[in-house]
Amino acid sequence: MNTKRSIAVMILIAFHPAYATNTDWHDDAVSRQIQTDARAEARKIWREEHGDWQPNLTPAAEAELVRYTVQKQTDMVRATQEQ
Repeated sequence: MNTKRSIAVMILIAFHPAYATNTDWHDDAVSRQIQTDARAEARKIWREEHGDWQPNLTPAAEAELVRYTVQKQTDMVRATQEQ
């Protein structure tokens, strides 16, 4: 009887830390707070590095994006026609 009680106490002690503290695994509010904090930090870093607005595309980058978009649209039309 004493051995069973000792084993039960050891199991409870072993698993106690996992449930004793709030983590994002066990608490949705903590998870949301972590996400909010991470997004705020990301915004802060972006503004420090780039300012409030995203920089305009260079003419070369814009031309590359237009070429890529035309190619993808052509591929999508071709795939649709084959079906």
